[in-house]
Order: sequence, then C-alpha cells, then structure tokens
Amino acid sequence: MSEVTTKELRLMHEALPELYASQDVKSLTRHALDLLSRLFDADYVAFAIADPRLPTVLGVWQPSFEISSSMRETFQAFAHQHPLFKGWRRAGTVERALRLSECITRESWERTALHNEYWRPMRMMSQVGVWKEFGGGHHIELAANRGTSDFTPHDSDKLAAVAQHIGQAYLNCKLIAELRRQPSLAQQAMLHSDLHYVPMNSTALGYDSSELQPVTSPMPTALTDREREVLDWVVEGKTNPEIAIILDISARTVQKHLERVFQKLSVETRTAAAMRAVELGISAGDARW
Repeated sequence: MSEVTTKELRLMHEALPELYASQDVKSLTRHALDLLSRLFDADYVAFAIADPRLPTVLGVWQPSFEISSSMRETFQAFAHQHPLFKGWRRAGTVERALRLSECITRESWERTALHNEYWRPMRMMSQVGVWKEFGGGHHIELAANRGTSDFTPHDSDKLAAVAQHIGQAYLNCKLIAELRRQPSLAQQAMLHSDLHYVPMNSTALGYDSSELQPVTSPMPTALTDREREVLDWVVEGKTNPEIAIILDISARTVQKHLERVFQKLSVETRTAAAMRAVELGISAGDARW
C-alpha cells in the first residue's frame, strides 16, 4: 500500500472529526462527499446507499447534476455489465478499491452496452470504486470519476482507507437512528433530505433486518452447475444470446436458467443477481453453490 502524503493526511485530519460527528444520513452524505472531493482529482464523486428494504440503490453525486429518466433506465438495464463486478469477484471481496482499468481492457469495455449507452454519453472514462458491506445486500458505495486520465494505484489505496472511516460513521448513524426510533437511513434520505438522491440499480429484495443487528439473509438454495455457469456469464456482462452461443444452448433455455437463479437468490433483475453473486462469491467452479 502506498503512503499517504502530508497534504492528504492533513485533509483527513481536518475532515474526519466532522464525518464522525454526523448524526443522520443527510450530514453523513454531505461530509462523505466533501471528504472525497477534497481527496481526489475527479470530475465528480459519488456516495450511494443500498438497503435491501428498498427497491433501488440511492445515489448522490458531487457536484450534483440531473440524470434523465431515460438515462436512469439505461443504467438499470446494463448495470450488470459494470467491470468492477468482475474485478471484485476475482479479488474475492467488494471491499477492495479497484480502478476500472484493472478489471477490463479499454477495447473490451468500449464494446459493452453500458459504456456506449451510458458512460460515453455521460462523458465518463475513468473510475475508482469500493463498497463497504454490512451483510445481506446492505452496503454503501463510494466512487470517484473523471473523463480524462486514469486513476492511480495510490488513489485506490486512498479510497480503501477512507471507506473504512465512512463505513464506521454510517454504522454510528444507524445506532443513533435506532436510539431515536427514527426510520431507516435510506428512508430518511428519500423523505426528509433536500439532497438530490437518485434511484440507481435494483437492490436484492427479501431480507429481514434491524437497525442494530447486521442485516442477514437466508442461505440461497443451491444452484445447479448450469445455473452457476449462466450466472457467471451474467456477471461478465454477457447477454442471453451471447451466453447461449458460449454454452451451446438456446437463448430460451438461458432465460429459464436465469429465472431459476433469480428465484433462488431472491432477486428480480440481472444487476441484482450479479451483485449477489459477487457478495456471496458464487462462481461456476465453486461446488458450494
């Protein structure tokens, strides 16, 4: 891991007290985005909350900007193609900060629908991202994005380090919310904040959770070998016709396998299935699933 510079250390020293003083999701989001903006040379930074009790991930950008409903639908349709899913699965954890360029070649990335239909129109080229997990699909997502040069390994190290603090501050807010008997943090975000939270990709639904205890979910029913193969290629961003060619089966058969995967993982979309696969470490070579 690279060493934090004196300037970065000073920025964190100034920002962390405010971050840990956050008592609700509104102030936490503002302080987290402010810290990310100060630490990274980025066109914009992002903070998102994935709570399985809600149907979508809620994301906030700084600087704030509007995303049309058609662009949100495009992102939701192709989010499962995001290269970070592949990178995290290979790393064995979503809590490793990765750069987009570590997970896919530029040529392969530019052939995906997610790049052509969403990233390119949004003028994004480079990203470094990480999740902080709390169990059962409940997590926060942090990212820095820009439309020019790639981020560096040092940027990945910085994001991993700051994610630990933002994650702990989030847990502190959860405890405060429970003590005050308030709604969940994500519900607060939607109902009581003047920040522009935007519905993003679908979350995995169907988990019981509480404010004080880690969110847990029932162990998914075991997937068959073929279902794991299909899910593997979904995580790789392949479409049903592409998977059909790879596995030498019909696209209709692929869809049937995928429907059973959705049912067993308690999800409703390809993106949610990919998220669960990464979270649970499901792969075609793992006999546990």
